[in-house]
Amino acid sequence: MCTVTYIPKANNTFVLTSNRDKFVGGTALFTIFYAVDGVKRLFPKDVVAGGSRIGISERNRLIYLLNGGFENHLRLANYPMSPGVVVKELLKVKNVRDAMERFDFSNIEPFTIVAVDWNINRLGSRYVV
Repeated sequence: MCTVTYIPKANNTFVLTSNRDKFVGGTALFTIFYAVDGVKRLFPKDVVAGGSRIGISERNRLIYLLNGGFENHLRLANYPMSPGVVVKELLKVKNVRDAMERFDFSNIEPFTIVAVDWNINRLGSRYVV
């Protein structure tokens, strides 16, 4: 089971911890900056699917992906798109809420997104989706 912890701190900062239970066959490149579609993003890129499980971008946003949704599901052998590709897309969009409402999530294995976006204002602080 994957675990993520979000701990709010003083001065509009936070600590995010992550513990992933990844199968041995997965391979990721080193975490580096990628400039794609004119937006700088920092994430460890999955070698096979090209996505990522965590990343930050110059859009003032952090995205973290957890496997699974709200209900148990039977895992298919193949999915047309990796959930990690969704992470990369959400890092570059101007409005993360609008993008999530418009995104076609069909034929993607269920997942949960933790998004910290400093552009969405709620009581003068960041907003966690």
